[in-house]
Amino acid sequence: MTKDIFNIFKAAENGELPVDFDNWDLADKNGKTVAHVAAEYGHLPEGFDRWDLADKNGRTVAHEAAWKGHLPENFDRWELADIYGRTVAHTAAISGHLPEKFNQWDLADKNGFTVAHAAARGGCLPKNFEQWELADKDGRTVAHEAAHKGCLPETFARWELADNKGHTVAHQAAESGHLPENFNRWDLADEGGWTVAHSAAWFGHLPKGFNRWEIANINGWTVAHAAAEHGHLPEGFDRWDLADNNGLTVANVAAKNGHLPEILQKKPARKGLSLGL
Repeated sequence: MTKDIFNIFKAAENGELPVDFDNWDLADKNGKTVAHVAAEYGHLPEGFDRWDLADKNGRTVAHEAAWKGHLPENFDRWELADIYGRTVAHTAAISGHLPEKFNQWDLADKNGFTVAHAAARGGCLPKNFEQWELADKDGRTVAHEAAHKGCLPETFARWELADNKGHTVAHQAAESGHLPENFNRWDLADEGGWTVAHSAAWFGHLPKGFNRWEIANINGWTVAHAAAEHGHLPEGFDRWDLADNNGLTVANVAAKNGHLPEILQKKPARKGLSLGL
């Protein structure tokens, strides 16, 4: 970058460009223009309309303004996209700067990731949002994103929405610890038989009083095995002899990972309970 360009960029950053400045496409070696800089810092003049000026990655001046919440109220070019298909609307959504009446939720990038996905990831979907089934190329829905973030509405009931591998919204919420207290669909399973209960057990988010430890995936690996792997079995657990299809017991798993209660380590194994590793 030459000294002259550097000085112009600095003036754009500080809002010190001349009133009659019009060389907005002056750019550095990466294609970032003076307009990008002014947009980032909120110093574009009223009436600016060269929103499609883009750097080498296709990121436009509008993307820059959207990220910092500097787009004008009457902006309507939400579909402007970078080389990855990420639109201005995606940028505004993930940074929490979409206007209240925005409704182009199905605008998608090259991977099918929609503006609604981005808004859910940013935790800013509107209260009346209903298009939970919008999915990317992997089948991951907007509801999956909201479940991960913990921003599903209290009335949400579409727990069975699944990605291409059968991983449901409920699985996602279980992993993140965002299932509601009255949730009872523990048997929902992915293509390998891994249930919502397995996910909750693995991450330590099973509710107090849970007792369906025998639920198993296609390999016989039970919810208790999943909990034992990471030391999430409750005090007083007594079903150590539950075994998978290869005979590996919950006790085996707990012992291997250093989570077997001391009292069981000292007692001789009862018939049917092998602690062998």
